[in-house]
Amino acid sequence: MYLVFAKDIHLAIGNKTLLSNASFAIQDGDKVGIVGKNGSGKTTLLKTFSERRPPRRGHVDVRTTTFYVPQEISLTPEEKLLPVVSYAISVLDEGWDVFHRIEKLFDYYEITGEKLMGQLSGGELTMLHLALSLMVAPDLLLLDEPTNHLDIVGTERLVKELKAYPKSLAIVSHDSFLLDSVVTKIFELRDLKLHKYTGNYATFVQQKSHELYVLERKLRVNTKEINAAKARKQQVSERIMRREADQTKYKSKGVPRIVQGYFADKAGKSTTHDMAKARQAERESRVEIKAIKEQLRKTQTLNIELGETDSKLYALVDINKATLTAGTKQLFSDFTLRVTNEEKVLLNGRNGTGKSSLLKAIHKEPEYSLKSDSSMLLPSQSLYIDQHYSLINPTFTLVTHIAQLAPQLEYEEIRKILGNFLFTIEDQVNRVAGTLSGGERARLALAMASVLPRTLLLLDEPTNNLDTESVDELAFALNQYKGGLIVVTHDIGFIKTISWTQKITLLATNL
Repeated sequence: MYLVFAKDIHLAIGNKTLLSNASFAIQDGDKVGIVGKNGSGKTTLLKTFSERRPPRRGHVDVRTTTFYVPQEISLTPEEKLLPVVSYAISVLDEGWDVFHRIEKLFDYYEITGEKLMGQLSGGELTMLHLALSLMVAPDLLLLDEPTNHLDIVGTERLVKELKAYPKSLAIVSHDSFLLDSVVTKIFELRDLKLHKYTGNYATFVQQKSHELYVLERKLRVNTKEINAAKARKQQVSERIMRREADQTKYKSKGVPRIVQGYFADKAGKSTTHDMAKARQAERESRVEIKAIKEQLRKTQTLNIELGETDSKLYALVDINKATLTAGTKQLFSDFTLRVTNEEKVLLNGRNGTGKSSLLKAIHKEPEYSLKSDSSMLLPSQSLYIDQHYSLINPTFTLVTHIAQLAPQLEYEEIRKILGNFLFTIEDQVNRVAGTLSGGERARLALAMASVLPRTLLLLDEPTNNLDTESVDELAFALNQYKGGLIVVTHDIGFIKTISWTQKITLLATNL
């Protein structure tokens, strides 16, 4: 049975077309993962399933109950003052047993019902809405980047619940662990079209790799055909030259005109036919090559090369039994960490254990400090990219961001660097950063990191706003990076791809 049926829909935001003439269906029991590059229209498509955003053209028939959990949850001023339990009841709007069900829900998800909604962290707010959505149990549950604000424990718990969910799901996500574990179909938004694949994310990647191989093989075949057509044209040209030489020779020898005409006409017809065929073959091959190259261009991913570092081995961070404070508040104590300039350190732990605060203290941000009775070493140089990309000035253009960090670079060199991060058009590189999407800000921050010879790179949830292909490219770049690296991330798929030298877990008992 169809839950959602779409025919020839056209999605757009303003003048920007996102999807053109797409037709598809979601059936009862489907668990669909929606993927695509940042800005390709994934969230807009998800909203059409909930009838929150009708298509510009075409028809969407939603034949079932839905519940939509957005990527960023906003509360009204009145909602922020509500106790969590009161807010939950208002969302559920159920009968007399709702209190009992909410108590069980809060116990399982470790949610404090007495807190005010405005006191919840991003992770707690996300987990609350995910928990409520599972309690509502619609026929079609719609989730937009559900793991973005969850820690590893929360992600694993959500994946377990979604795997067991007896109804249908549509999930926008860059989280390969979630997509591999839960979904049975993939909708990819690419080239203003919706491409459908059967299987989980790993199967989708295999199918995409095969498609890319086929395209590259076609490109090689068509290139050979062009070269063959050129060779045939050359042969025909040589025949024309020989024919003209023969006619001159016949005249000089006094061959009768009627005989000359017979041979010239026969050779001319054959030559003209062969030349036309050669030209047509070359034209067709060039058209196909242009189309294939355009398809290959659209499969382009980030080309990340992070800055050069010192080849000598030495300690960047050496902390022994230190206490971390934020302002006047002590976050944890008795913390020890040593990092050399060739180490890759994973820092994980539950939400609220102080991971981001520790990165800020190592970066020597004013409000955060590490204190120890022992001698302590912090890096003289580091680059900190936080979850909000605070190093980006919203009033500067992309070119200006790179030029300020590397004034020795010429404009064309800056264009090339930004092109490696998929900012390829003149209008793009001269946009002000305040107009960038979350994924575009992430790419700009990485472009900035690439021009600096830093010894320590501090990344706080670096995959949150990247699409799946860009996450893969980031993992590859970080594995090649020769400097010190400390990363806070909850992305289980990403974690599995990095060759960590240390894994450190901050526990609630540190607080």
